[in-house]
Amino acid sequence: MVERVIEQEDAIRQVLSKDKNTWHLVTTWQDKEVLNGVNNALSGLKNFTVLSAEKHVKVSAIKPILDHFRIDILSVREDDVQLTKDIKSKVMAYLEDNKDLGTIKNSKTVEAMTIATKEREDGDARVDLTIATHGTHEPPAKKNKVTLGSILKQTTESRSADTGSRTSLEDKVKKEIESYLQSPKPDADSNPLKLWRRNFASFPTLSVLARKYLCICATSCLSERLISISGNIVTDKRSLLNPEKVNTLTF
Repeated sequence: MVERVIEQEDAIRQVLSKDKNTWHLVTTWQDKEVLNGVNNALSGLKNFTVLSAEKHVKVSAIKPILDHFRIDILSVREDDVQLTKDIKSKVMAYLEDNKDLGTIKNSKTVEAMTIATKEREDGDARVDLTIATHGTHEPPAKKNKVTLGSILKQTTESRSADTGSRTSLEDKVKKEIESYLQSPKPDADSNPLKLWRRNFASFPTLSVLARKYLCICATSCLSERLISISGNIVTDKRSLLNPEKVNTLTF
């Protein structure tokens, strides 16, 4: 709206000047400075309404877009007026207070490895549960005589096996993450879900995590649209709709 006012300044001045009751609303040079300062600070943000779309992955775009704000759009330039600098600084400060704009550090890699390892263990546990539920075709092992020594030996072997299994799993996940971090960056226009599907063989654990987290809705636009849809369905002329019918028509 500010940009349109600046574009149509001459036409607005002519219209307001013709009426003595509105001539005092004609923009002054101070008003022009304020409008230009606000427009220069915020004009670059209008392109990112793409985040309100519904048909593509958005959560993976948040971090790159916020980095783009910090490095380019909201970076303070020497030719900016003081008002523009103040607006950019305050908007960036708000984003930094609410979002993590830091670069990937070792702690982030360790955190990712922990989550991936836990996800892999849960996946293996589900496989083990399926085997335990449906059984196997192997004949039952012959029972041996239970002694104190056999119990202690079994406990020690089980603990060693668990430790070795987890160490081996952590090594696999660590190598997978390191390989992913060293792999070429995908094209910015590529579909993340299709990308992870193609690379499932190379990154089996991370692909599962990607499918789990990329479905997260990064904005509230979808829920707000549903509220608007409900408002168009339940009107004064359709006020007797029962809740089940409203849910059916809305969702």
